[in-house]
Amino acid sequence: MKKIITLTLILNTIILAQSKTTITYNQVTGNYLIKYPSSDSTFFYTTIFEPATKIEPFIDACVYFDLDSGLYKYEYTVKNGVNSQQRLLSFLVSFFSPIHNITKPNNQWSALPYSFVPVFSWSNTLISSYGGATPYDGIAPDSSTSGFSFESSGLPTIMKSYSRGATPTLHFIEEPPGEVYLLLKPLRKFPANTVQRKTLGPKDPPEDFVATTFIDTLISYKHQALELGWITNQGVDNSLDKKLENAKKQLEKGKTKTALNHLNAFLNEVEAQKDKHLSSEAYALLKFNAEYLIKRLEEE
Repeated sequence: MKKIITLTLILNTIILAQSKTTITYNQVTGNYLIKYPSSDSTFFYTTIFEPATKIEPFIDACVYFDLDSGLYKYEYTVKNGVNSQQRLLSFLVSFFSPIHNITKPNNQWSALPYSFVPVFSWSNTLISSYGGATPYDGIAPDSSTSGFSFESSGLPTIMKSYSRGATPTLHFIEEPPGEVYLLLKPLRKFPANTVQRKTLGPKDPPEDFVATTFIDTLISYKHQALELGWITNQGVDNSLDKKLENAKKQLEKGKTKTALNHLNAFLNEVEAQKDKHLSSEAYALLKFNAEYLIKRLEEE
């Protein structure tokens, strides 16, 4: 009997040694099951990795221009949807122009740029009296927080935002083999473990200004704004599109003054449709880029 038990243990050890550490996704729970052998290879441990993507972020962006500073102020309100399963812990925005005068909702939020990608991050960690994180970090489901802002000379551009939910600390009973961390890396590496949305962020104007190229960019912004639901009426979209196309045709003919007339008509309609069929994102995106184009044309 003793020999049989010993042989069984040897066989189990061989089987475990040949088995690989695995991470499998559970479609029902939305979690990953990590399975790895013990240090003596006699049995397997299992633990759960919960991704930070069980949230439903909604981002509202408003942009204002300050004549005195010559800077655009970008303000964001972040809502965590009613169907979220986690509190929203981090909010990040891409930027391609230097940013200044950063604000955050309160001192429970940190505000820092990433060092390896052009992304700015706000993260919430409410520290309790005993020094640990609490269950009340971040934005609760069906709640919103404002006060995220910065200023920049960059023009409003369609950018990506990234959000993360609050997750349990990944716990290992015994230090796992290195391959566990290798398998986890693509699941945790930015931006994999985030929910991505489109919003507005700053981008430097082109160094070599070409009016027809810039108006093509403005036309592209308008198309994307419609696709994103920032323009909510097809008739308004068609009308704006016609004005931009007419302006482009006049620029191609070298008739700058006539093109300016069409662009000013475009601006007037953007103002008229503000908070009606244009969201705050569509309004800022079209208004400030059109104003920049008009200013450059008037300077030529």
